Amino acid sequence: MLKKAGYIQGGRRVICDCNGQENSIIEVIIHGTRFGVRLPELYQAMAGIRSGRIEPIRSSAGAHLCGTAGMVFRSLSGRAVNIELNNGDQFTVSVRSLRHVLTHYGKYAPLYCMPRNGHPGAHAILSHDNNSEKESVIC
Repeated sequence: MLKKAGYIQGGRRVICDCNGQENSIIEVIIHGTRFGVRLPELYQAMAGIRSGRIEPIRSSAGAHLCGTAGMVFRSLSGRAVNIELNNGDQFTVSVRSLRHVLTHYGKYAPLYCMPRNGHPGAHAILSHDNNSEKESVIC
């Protein structure tokens, strides 16, 4: 059985990355930690084109994206979007509830923790992502 681990929050935000470039993101809260997913990468992941990055949001001197904490990719069935953090933790959110948040019909989408029994790296092959390095970078 899946356990709730957080949520994806509505209300698109524009936030700077470490290079000072502005990016439109959607905010992901996992066990109280804030992450961001760039919207173009999220849309590509939802379509199954390629995986996207999930990045921690640092708020030391104003909020900004800093590094890569993991990958975001479509599930095999296409009914969910999965998040795999670099430490091996995996989470899932239904595409239906995620679309409600993206179209402003809902305020948040629940995020559930998945058990650790999958094959790491399988999403890179299935989503045609050739650059799926699993490095954490902290600014």
